[in-house]
Amino acid sequence: MGSPSYFQGVTAQMKIFIDRVGFLALARGRKDFAEKVGGVIAVARRSGVSSTCNQMITFMTATGMTIPSGGRAFAIAREKGEVAKDQEGIDSAKHLGRTMTRTILALKRKKE
Repeated sequence: MGSPSYFQGVTAQMKIFIDRVGFLALARGRKDFAEKVGGVIAVARRSGVSSTCNQMITFMTATGMTIPSGGRAFAIAREKGEVAKDQEGIDSAKHLGRTMTRTILALKRKKE
């Protein structure tokens, strides 16, 4: 999941997704997301990435998803295209992707 940080939280579109899909998942016994692996990415100008990431991670936890260690990446940017200059943010997102891949493979081996 990913969202820019708007006033210390996810965008309205992401909040609608969390509310609607989250309620549906809970009503269906959390089986739709059970053992699905997820991580979050947030972008902010200066602050808000922690609370933005936490909103998305809370959704994943509530729906029974598996979140690998760390589980989040973020970048600092304001203008369109500016995130490409945040090398640490890019490296963090790549690390999250590798961690998610290892987690998926480990879960797959566990099922076999």
